[in-house]
Amino acid sequence: MKFRQVLFSAAYVLFLVILFLFTQMITRWAAGAKVQAAAEPFAMTWIMPTASVDHDSALEQEEILLPTMAALLQITPTVVMESGATGTAAPVVQEATPAPTPPATDEPIIPKPGGTCISGAVIDHYHQAQGAGWEVTVTSGDNIQTAKVNQDGRFEIRGMAGGVWTVKLSLPEGWQPFTPDNFEVTLSGNGSNCAVVRFKVEPPGCIDILKVDQNGPQPQIGLPGWVFIGVHESGLQREGTTNGLGQVRFEGLSPGKWTFREQPQTGWIPAEGENDTKTITLVPPRQLNQCEQLKFVNRQLHSSCLTVQKKDDQGNPAPNWRIILTRDDGAWPSQDGQTDANGQVTFQNLPLGLWTVTEQLQEGWISDGSSSRRVNLAQPSLVCQVETFRNIRTTCIEGYKINHLEMGLPGWIIYAVNQATAETRQTVTDNNGFFRFDNLIRGTWVISEEQRTDWTPVTPSEFSIAAVEPRTPGQCYQVRFKNRFPHSCLEVYKVDAHDRAGLPGWNITLQPAYGGNSITKATDGIGHVRFEQLPPGEYIVSEETKPGWFPITEQSRQITLEASGICEVVTFENCQEISNAESGRCAR
Repeated sequence: MKFRQVLFSAAYVLFLVILFLFTQMITRWAAGAKVQAAAEPFAMTWIMPTASVDHDSALEQEEILLPTMAALLQITPTVVMESGATGTAAPVVQEATPAPTPPATDEPIIPKPGGTCISGAVIDHYHQAQGAGWEVTVTSGDNIQTAKVNQDGRFEIRGMAGGVWTVKLSLPEGWQPFTPDNFEVTLSGNGSNCAVVRFKVEPPGCIDILKVDQNGPQPQIGLPGWVFIGVHESGLQREGTTNGLGQVRFEGLSPGKWTFREQPQTGWIPAEGENDTKTITLVPPRQLNQCEQLKFVNRQLHSSCLTVQKKDDQGNPAPNWRIILTRDDGAWPSQDGQTDANGQVTFQNLPLGLWTVTEQLQEGWISDGSSSRRVNLAQPSLVCQVETFRNIRTTCIEGYKINHLEMGLPGWIIYAVNQATAETRQTVTDNNGFFRFDNLIRGTWVISEEQRTDWTPVTPSEFSIAAVEPRTPGQCYQVRFKNRFPHSCLEVYKVDAHDRAGLPGWNITLQPAYGGNSITKATDGIGHVRFEQLPPGEYIVSEETKPGWFPITEQSRQITLEASGICEVVTFENCQEISNAESGRCAR
C-alpha cells in the first residue's frame, strides 16, 4: 500500500513538472505574457499586457518570477485573457506552503498593470541606480502630479485617477535618455496596484585637457591661457581656457565623437608628432566625473615667415612676379622668389626684425599703391604674415602727327585725358612725328593735339578712345593726326668751314625762280636766317661774296619749297683766305 502511495506521489510530481515546463513554453509563445504570483492562496496567472509598460529589450520580457517547485504542489493555475475569460486547473490535494521571496536583480522592476498609482526606477547605462532628487511629472489633462526620485533611484505616485497619463523624467544638463524620457501609461482607476515603469539614462561625460611645453623641465610645465574649442558631431560647440597648471575640464558632454582644437598663439607650434586638433569618441562613464584625458604638447619658435600675395585690379592671382626681400640692417642675405599659380610666394625661417619687400614691376602694369614697403617681423610664428601687392593691368595709345603730304611733324604736343578720373598726360612728337602714351589705366581717354596758327586739321584734332583691353608697347591702340599748312618756309645757315661756327651779318637772298620780287635777310649771331610765309614753288637762294672769304659750297642753288609745315634747310660754307697755305688751314 505504501509502495502505491509513493508511486502515486512520484507520478503526481512528474505531472507537475511536465505542467510547469508546458506553462513555460506557453509563456514564451505568448508575446508580452507575464506571471503574477499571489501570496494566499498561491496561484499562477498569465496576463496579456495592458497597463504595464516595458521599455527594454526582449530579453527583459523573459525576466518572470516563477514559484519554486515546493509551491507547485499547491498551485491553482488560472489563465486570464484580454477578453476577461478565465479557466481553472484541477484542484491540488496537498497542503500549501509559503512561497520564497525572489532574489534581487540589477533590474528589480516588474512590469505590472496599474490601477491608481505609478511607480518606477531610474538606472544608467550600466544598470546602476541614478536620479536622486530628479523630478518625475505625470500629466492627464489638467491633472498634474510630481514626485522626486529617492537615493535608490525609485519613485512612486499614488492616488491617481483612471485614464491615460503622460509620464516625464526631467533630466539635468548633460544627461541623455537611453530609453524614452516620456511616455504614456493607462490606469484602470481600480485597486491599489501600481503601473511599474523604468527610465534608463546615460550620464554626461567629461574630458580633461592638459597643455604643456615640450622643452620645459620634467614633468613638463603646463601652459596657462590657451583656448580650446570642442565640437560635437551634432554641431554643439564648447570652449574653455587652461588654468595656471595648463588644465581645462569640459563637463556635461554628450556621448559621441568630439573634436578639440587649440587656438594658435604667436611664437608656438605643435611639437614634432603632435597636432593642434584631436578627436575622441566619448562613452558614458561608469562613474560621474570619471573624465577622459587629452594632452597637447607645443614648442616655442624663434623665427617667423612672410607670404607675399600678388593680385591684379580684378582680384585675380598674378603669377610669375619676382619678389625681392631685403633685411634692413644687412645682417641677413637678400632673398627673392617668384609668385606661383596662386600669386603667392613664401619666405620661411626669417630672423625677427625689419625687412623691405619689393615687387619687380612688369611691362604693362602699374602698382596700385607702392611697389616697395617695410615689414616688421616682431613675433616668432609659423603662421606667416601676409603682405598683398595689387597691380593694375594697363593699356597704351600711340600714333603719328603728319601733314597732308604724309610727312611726320616733329615737336607737336599731344594730350591724353582720362574721361573718368581726369588724369592728364602729355608728350611731344619725335623727329618722325611719332608719340606714345604708356601705362594708361583702362577706360576712355580723350586724345587731342595742340593748336597752331595757319594749320588746318585734315583729321579731327580731338577724339575718344575706349582703351579697355590690356596692351603692351608694340600692341597699342593706334591713332593719327593730319594737318595742312598753306605756306612753305626756308632756313639758311652760314658757317665757317674751318670749325662750323656761324657767321653773322651775311646777306642771303631768296628769288622766285620764274620771276618775282626777291627777299634779302642778314644772318643772325649764329649764322641763321629764316624765310616764312612763302608760296610753294621753285626758288633760287644765294649768298653774298665778302673779301677775304672764298666759298666751299655753291654760292647759289635752286630749291623746291612745299607747304609741308617743315622748313627746307640750306647751308652755305665759307673759308677764310690765308697766305700760309702750308698751315693746314682752309686755303685756296
